[in-house]
Amino acid sequence: MNRKEKVIIFFSWLMLGGIVVLAIINLTATMTREDLATMSSRNIPLAEKIAMAQEKLAENPEDFQALMVIVDSYVEGNQLFEAMSLLKRAEQLQPMSVHVQSDLGVVYQRTGQYDLAIEKYRAALKIDPDDLNSLYHMGIIYRDDKNDNRAAMEVFEKILAKNPSPRISEMINKEINQIKAGQTDN
Repeated sequence: MNRKEKVIIFFSWLMLGGIVVLAIINLTATMTREDLATMSSRNIPLAEKIAMAQEKLAENPEDFQALMVIVDSYVEGNQLFEAMSLLKRAEQLQPMSVHVQSDLGVVYQRTGQYDLAIEKYRAALKIDPDDLNSLYHMGIIYRDDKNDNRAAMEVFEKILAKNPSPRISEMINKEINQIKAGQTDN
């Protein structure tokens, strides 16, 4: 595995971890204190997270937060086809959810459907123009999968124009420098 693939995998897992944490936080708003205590444990196996969220869905089939906990768990466990089927359901429940659109982008990206991934990332950005995760993943697709360094640079520069945290700025500057170091005529 080359460095580029390792970086992509690292940041995909990093983003996914953040999404899972946010989904769990949203789910806990509707849960009892006992549920909250159990879910807040970071060492809960994916199967247990899924089972707990499925219980919530059994009580309320339209519980969006529970559905997204399952989706995020499936994505984290690389069960992409299972995640996709639930994401379609989640998209029907909340079509204007950045979380749903971004997760759809992640699943499409991981399954090599780059044009569909970009489409979903753009949909997330229409809902929230400051969604840095969608921008970042679009830049990675342009650079690594579409071999379009110009488009990648434009996307990474958009991220920097949004004045992200110093940590994100540093990460994006590394991506830009990597493109400049290997710049071709594309």
